[in-house]
Amino acid sequence: MKTPPILVSILDLNQRVIDEMANKGLGVELSGFAFPDVLAEGALEQNIKEAQAILKGFPYPVTMHGAFWDLRIAVREPMIRDVARFRMNQSLEIAYELGIQKVVFHPNYTSPYRDQKARDYWIQRQVPFWQALQPAAEKYGITVYLENTTEPDATYIHEILNQLDGRFFKTCLDTGHLNVFGDNKNVLDWVNIYKNQLGYIHLHSNFGARDQHLAYTDGNIDFTGFFDALKDIEDSEGEHPWIIIEVKTRESYLESYEALHKVYQF
Repeated sequence: MKTPPILVSILDLNQRVIDEMANKGLGVELSGFAFPDVLAEGALEQNIKEAQAILKGFPYPVTMHGAFWDLRIAVREPMIRDVARFRMNQSLEIAYELGIQKVVFHPNYTSPYRDQKARDYWIQRQVPFWQALQPAAEKYGITVYLENTTEPDATYIHEILNQLDGRFFKTCLDTGHLNVFGDNKNVLDWVNIYKNQLGYIHLHSNFGARDQHLAYTDGNIDFTGFFDALKDIEDSEGEHPWIIIEVKTRESYLESYEALHKVYQF
């Protein structure tokens, strides 16, 4: 089976971590730039410079998780949407400065309702927001990945992407989120709905009660056939969805790495 790029989500970027990833042939997803304190005026410029220095010469892929804390899109208050728009445009600018071409964002479904009216309202609010972000994505050569958080099933983001330019917008499937928050907890159903919209995987697991970010080999998610399904999805350059190990502990990262090593024989 052809090995897709495999990365590890990193909160605390430092030289030791980068050296370890390079030794294992793994890329990194930078998650620290999603946090307001990292983005704070007076701190951001220095944080960018430090990241540039650490990543200099790193030979493997680097991606980024964009801002998401407290950012709501499908709301009536325009000033709240303005804050979300500012932070997400800022994320694209940071990614460009770091030479990053893939950025993940949360559409942040927050409605407690599951009826068609609530679903349609949320989608209608989302589409123009992301369309307005496209010029920046195009300018910086970045693909934006919309990640499921509390969406009940894959059709929510699927329908948004159907109305966006597929050159700049795809989806990130978060396996742990769907198991906690989704009404549909079958990972293959999500893959089969997204199909070629899928380009990025946040790989982790849990037992369905809370978002634990365990190794994907733990928890109660059934991954039977999952990696076979991913190999049938490829972009215009022949790449399969990138896999990002997104776990909380070093032990879980190593467990996931060893399991993927067996799956792909790399």
